[in-house]
Order: sequence, then structure tokens, then C-alpha cells
Amino acid sequence: MQSHFFSTGYRFRKQKKTVFFIIGMLLLLSSQAIAGNAVTIPEFFYQIDHSKKLILVNEDIRRINGSVSETKKGLLLDEYYMLPDEPATLKVGVPYPATGPDSTVYTVYFTQLPLIEINSPNTIADKPRVLADFTMSAPDGTIIHSQMGIEIRGGHSQSYPKTSFRIEFWEEPTETDTLTRDFSLLGMRNDDDWNLQAMYNEPLRIRNKTSFQLWEQIHQLYYQELEPDASGGVQMEYAELFLNGEYRGIYAVGERIDRKQLQLKKYDGTIRGELYKATGWGISTLYSITNYDNNSLSWDGIDYRFPEEETDWINLYGFIDFVVHEDDYFFYTDYPSYFETGNAVDYFIFLNLLRASDNTGKNIYTARYDQGEPYFYVPWDLDGVLGLWWDGTNDDKTTHVLSNGLFDRLLGDCRKNGFYKKLQNRWFSLRKDILSHENIMNLVQENVDFLMKNGVYEREELAWEEYGFSIQHLDYISGWLTGRLSWLDNEFNKGCIPPEGFSFDDPKPRIELYPNPATEHLNVKIGAGALPFKMQIFNLSGYLLYTGEVRSKEYAFNLPPLKPGLYFVVISNAAFTETQKLIIR
Repeated sequence: MQSHFFSTGYRFRKQKKTVFFIIGMLLLLSSQAIAGNAVTIPEFFYQIDHSKKLILVNEDIRRINGSVSETKKGLLLDEYYMLPDEPATLKVGVPYPATGPDSTVYTVYFTQLPLIEINSPNTIADKPRVLADFTMSAPDGTIIHSQMGIEIRGGHSQSYPKTSFRIEFWEEPTETDTLTRDFSLLGMRNDDDWNLQAMYNEPLRIRNKTSFQLWEQIHQLYYQELEPDASGGVQMEYAELFLNGEYRGIYAVGERIDRKQLQLKKYDGTIRGELYKATGWGISTLYSITNYDNNSLSWDGIDYRFPEEETDWINLYGFIDFVVHEDDYFFYTDYPSYFETGNAVDYFIFLNLLRASDNTGKNIYTARYDQGEPYFYVPWDLDGVLGLWWDGTNDDKTTHVLSNGLFDRLLGDCRKNGFYKKLQNRWFSLRKDILSHENIMNLVQENVDFLMKNGVYEREELAWEEYGFSIQHLDYISGWLTGRLSWLDNEFNKGCIPPEGFSFDDPKPRIELYPNPATEHLNVKIGAGALPFKMQIFNLSGYLLYTGEVRSKEYAFNLPPLKPGLYFVVISNAAFTETQKLIIR
């Protein structure tokens, strides 16, 4: 107010005292007139987009209404904004006209969502992150302020007018280094690295968040008791973003999938925990395998994420090679040691329930808790689900099984307590409660209701001209889900079909190599078959490096000097030949 009054200016020295007296009286009278019927909103608990003529207030609505008992004639923000309707009670999600000091008419909303303000003089691009200023206020009174680095994230989504961001909180940057700082945002984990998901291609802005809520109900990490802070998914909370004074709409503030989220074992000179992200439709679909390069952090559509101290693809190569090439007998005998069965069951159900067609080999993390432990899946980017393609168009299909190379083989495990039987039991158990139509739609409805109550969809239409909210999107999900659940009930009730020409009753020798990885010694254990067996070791180029003879059911070899890497061990007799992989450390 003061800057507004003094901006009128007076040039004559002899009038200065008179002018100051008049202005002082005006300020006093004005403040007395306003104080009794205007609501004062503290700094940081409102944001203004002057271009869109939008004011957004997120201070606790109960405190606002309690601060002025009579009708509210205005708001004291950066200026005084008159409320011509003079409401007695202000409500969340209701638009109110407000007249600014220059007679400009704004629309005021009160929201329960956090407000995020980001300001940066730099151009925000994919990479590198640029310096910006971050402030977030929550209705409970929490304020977080920090410098940060910001960059645009995503693949195809970068082409949308509303982009997602990755942010990292920084201490005061220096010329040589930038130290990070951790914050717990909106009740989520304490960390420096966060995602701001734009959800532009999803008409209800709720599918990603809802899907992760559902995954949390379905699945728990198999080592959860050992690592109570670990999470096999991410939490997300809604917030509204102002970027350089422009209202950008609703965003989902989300945690990231990383070593900390999964509590993977740290590197201690050897690779223990592992984490990989599938970014393309290559070997991550597990139908084929190519050669890798340990000098690269990418391998045919997979990014190497952890550990950071050493890059070695050999373990993941062994898993993919096992899925792609292993003989059926040994695949069904050994797959639990390669991939965690409970996770495979739950992820297959989750994938097919949502019909997440963009998540069978891409948009998925593969992780390992510790050395010698099985791999497991972690879902990611779940916006193209529940009757939607990845580009935001409707996917009306409620049929078809989604799979990849691993699941294709697992579905052929028809043993009494094999994968298929576990899958059936788990599906029909979950259908009683968690995967009921009612429970899933309750999750959807709760998120939609929250955004509707706060007027978010109206503001999305204000921020993005091409966006239009329709409650019919909710009806569409409900109808689609009814059809999908019915089809899957029938599908999971069908019988198991084993691989063609394969029988689980075939008497095949059981051969074990241990330790594997090995260094100087190798033990061979043979469960059946006529002795002796011949053992040969070949390198990846097919050159024979060693020949020995297995003369007993358990036999120990002293290995010749071999370079670290992957080798093939061929064990055979007159009636049988078996090839297994051996890793030399």
C-alpha cells in the first residue's frame, strides 16, 4: 500500500511536510477501514499470475474465516484486493472475483494444495540443471525455501507444452562445487532429489498417483523386514506450480526410484545392490540379448543406475542370458534364484490389471537387493493405464495378456506349486478385496474428488487452452475396469500350458557348479547320470580353454588361470550334454 501511495510523487520542496501528513492520514484511515473486514494473507501462502488474472491462496481456510467474523470485503496480499461479493464464509475451490488497486479484475481461489513457486533467470532445458529459487508452502503452515537445480525430465513428454521437471536442492553453489541438501516434502522421504510430474497426457491427472497407491496395497518387498524404510514404489503428493510468475497447473511431487528408496546394499569394493532402468524396447523385453560394454552406462535400452562406483554388466547379462537361452528343465528349476517369484507374480497381475502396455519392457526398473539375491521389478511412469495409451488417447481394449520374455516362460511352469498356480491363487485372493472394482474405483474417486473440491480442473483449463475436463472420464474408467476384471477372471481361470515337447517328469541329470562366481576352485555336483562326465571350459569366442573329467557325484577342480569374465562350461557323457555359465572374478 505504501509504495502505491508514494508512487504518485510530489516535486515541490515546500509542499513536502503537507504531503507527508496527508499521505499518513490516508494510510491510517485506509488501514482502519480495511482492518476490520479484510483478510490478511501471510507472504508465501498466496501466488498471483498477473497475466492470467489468477490469485491462489492456500492458507488454512479455517484460520482465514476465523480471522474475520463478518463479511469479507477484501484480501490484503501484495496489494489490497476488494471482494465485491463480500462473502461471509470463504470456501475451498470456489472462484471469487477480486478487484485490484488499478481496477483489474482477478479470480481468487482458495486451495488445500501446497503452492510451489520456482523462479529462475536461466533457460530450463533437458540438461544440465540450472540454478533456480524454490519456495513451497503447505496449508499446515510449513514453508520450505532453498536454491536448487532444475531440468526438464521425460522422453516424449518433453514435446508437450506442460513439461515435467527434475529438481535437486542445493546449498549455496560455489565456482567449483554444488552441495546438495535434503528436505522431506509433504510427508515423504527426506531427500535432495525430486520429480515434478506434469501429467499432461492424462485427462484426470490421477492415474500415476492412483496406480502407485494400488501397487503399495498389492506388493511388499520380500526383504521388507530387514529394511523397514525400503519402499518398492514411490509416493506422490499433489501441488500447484508457479514458474517465473506463471501458473503452470497441477503437478505430482514424487519420490525417485534409487538405491535409497529400495535400500539396496551399498558398494563395498564389490558390487552388492544393483539397479537398472529400462528406457527402450531392447533387451529389457527379455526376448534377445546383445553384447555389452563396461565403458558405457547404457546397454541396448537399459541404463545403469547403481552402483555408481563401478560399472559391470556381467550380473545382469547372466540373468538375461538365463531367461533367453536356458534349457526348459534348468529354467524351471533355477528361476527362483534369478528372479523373486512373489514379485514376478504381483507385477504380472499389476501389469495386466492396468493394461500398462508401455511397461512390459520399458518404463520399468530391475533391481537386486544384495549379491547373490534374486532380481525384482519396480514399476515406473504409470500414466498410460486404466484404458489409456501412453499418448493420452483411449485404449478401449479390455482383452489380451501383456507379457515379456520372462513371463512367457514363467507362465509355462505348470508344476503343482509352480508359477502358474501361484499366479492363480494370488489373483483370486486379491480379487476379494484389493482388486475389487469397488476398491480400485474408490482410489480413483478419492483423487478425483480431492482435485474437484479444490477447483483444480477449472484452473487446468485456465492454464492450458487445449485441456477440457469431463466427468465422463471417470465413468469411462469404471466401465473399462468392469470389462477388464471380468476378462482377467476368465483368463486366470484357464489351465496351464507347458512348453511344447517338455515334461516336468523328464529324468534329467541335475548339475550344479559352485561357487559361481569362482576364482581358483570349482566344484561340480551331479545328481544323476552315468559317470564319468567330461568338463570343458570355453570363452565367449568359443575357444576351448580347459578340459577335465568328473569322476564322482561331487568333484573339485583347480581352475587354470582365467581372466575375470563370463565363460561356458560344457559337461557331457555319452547320453547327455549340458552347458552352464561360469563367472570368474
